[in-house]
Amino acid sequence: MATKLPKLPSIRDLIRLYDLRAKQQLSQNFIMDKNITDKILDNALCVEQLQEASMGRFSVILGDMLEINHSEILKRADGEFSHWLKMVEGRQGIFNAGSVSMSLMFQKEVGQRIAAAAGEPMRGRLSVVAQALCDAYEIYRVPASGFVPRPKVDATVVQLRPLEQPLLQSSLGSLERVVRFAFMKRRKMLARIFKDWDASQLPLLEECGIDPRVRPQDVTTAQFCHLAQLIEQRQIRLPC
Repeated sequence: MATKLPKLPSIRDLIRLYDLRAKQQLSQNFIMDKNITDKILDNALCVEQLQEASMGRFSVILGDMLEINHSEILKRADGEFSHWLKMVEGRQGIFNAGSVSMSLMFQKEVGQRIAAAAGEPMRGRLSVVAQALCDAYEIYRVPASGFVPRPKVDATVVQLRPLEQPLLQSSLGSLERVVRFAFMKRRKMLARIFKDWDASQLPLLEECGIDPRVRPQDVTTAQFCHLAQLIEQRQIRLPC
């Protein structure tokens, strides 16, 4: 008579069985929903692609999470969003092919800002800088209830695919300075922002096809890139 094997324990059961605990100082959370982890895997780069994209910064560590030296890992880690954008800008590593995408998880508000189009209330500096180099859009949202321990906010996964022809025509630093200057007073019209700085620079807006009566969040990424290009070429100093 065949013996029926017992049902495999769930992730939640294993965590409870071995008394595993997420450490807040390491920003750890467990995802219990298999549907969510399956979606993450469906949109993730394979290990070989991650190693190439990270220029040697990424490696797979096999071992017991309770025994691994986390402080040493954190010293080597470089997960800053700006690091990836600079690699996209320079077409370094795997990003020399425009078809390679990134699927990254952020707090919901941050992800919404990255993907926000011109005219949307969530649009800000991150939106413009990211979209100057990539197509950016939300894939799906992960509710706070999907994590253990439960965080205070929901998360979202954003997919970024490098543009074959980036909108950026200046250095990334120049674009960052332009959008920082514009969004410092995001509730004001651009005409007022420029007049408060230097009224003689108002014609720059007309050259870029920007209506001076609009607010920064209404300006397209292409227009911001054109503005950054002119400011860089003419060596105009911004007040920030």
